[in-house]
Amino acid sequence: MATTDDYTLAASNYLADFLTQSRSGTVAAVDSEEQFDRDNLLHFIEDNFKSNVKGGVTLESLRAFLHILVKSTRNQSDDDSKVVLATRLAKCYTYADDRYYYGDNNHAGSLWVSYVIDVAAIPANKAYNGIVAPFDLHSVGMTGIINPTGSSGDVEIALYYTDEDTGATSLANATLVGTTTLNSTQYNSTNFEINSSVTIPKGKIIWALLRNHGWGSGIDYVYFQHTIFGSAHSANWTP
Repeated sequence: MATTDDYTLAASNYLADFLTQSRSGTVAAVDSEEQFDRDNLLHFIEDNFKSNVKGGVTLESLRAFLHILVKSTRNQSDDDSKVVLATRLAKCYTYADDRYYYGDNNHAGSLWVSYVIDVAAIPANKAYNGIVAPFDLHSVGMTGIINPTGSSGDVEIALYYTDEDTGATSLANATLVGTTTLNSTQYNSTNFEINSSVTIPKGKIIWALLRNHGWGSGIDYVYFQHTIFGSAHSANWTP
C-alpha cells in the first residue's frame, strides 16, 4: 500500500517552486467579468471533469478552472484586509488644554465631557466608553476630521488601548498606538490619519482620545468624527 507524502515537507518544495519565479509585489488586475460565483464553478467541474469518460478531463479545462478559481477567490497577498471597527461622531466639551477626553456614553456617546490628565488613569468603571477589540486587530489606525468652534490652535488626537476591567481602580497597561497633532482653525474642518504596525489583542479596550492644546477659555467645543480600522488575519498568518 502506497504511503502518503508528508504535506509539510511538500509545502516547502512548493514554496521553492514559487520563489524561483523571482516575482515580488506584483498584483494581477482582475476584471469582474473574469470572476464567477460558486454555482458556475461547480457546474464547470461537473461539465468538464467527468469520471470514467474518455477525454473527460483535459489540461485546457483544468488550466481554465484554476485561472478562474484564483481570480474568483480572495487572496491575502493582493487584497486589502482592512476592517472598520467603529465610526463615531462626538462633540467634545473641552475646559482646559491638558485633558484627554475619551467620550461619555451617558450621553449616547455624542457629548464628550469625561476626561483624564493621565491616560493610565482611565477609570475602570468607565470601560464601557471604549471599544472592545472583537478579534486580534492588526495594523490598527484611525482616520477622521475635527472642527473646533471655540478657538484655533493645536488639537492632539491619540489612539490607545488598555486592558479590560479587572476590578482595579484604573484600566491597566495603557499602550499608545499612534498620535497626531493638528494645527486647527476655528470653524474649519481638518482631516487627520493615524497609521501603525501595532496589533491589538482580542478583548483589549480601544480608546480614541482628544486633547485641545488650543483651548482659550471657558468651554471650547471641538467636533470630532473618527473611524478606527485594522486588518484581520488568520491566527497563523505572518507578514
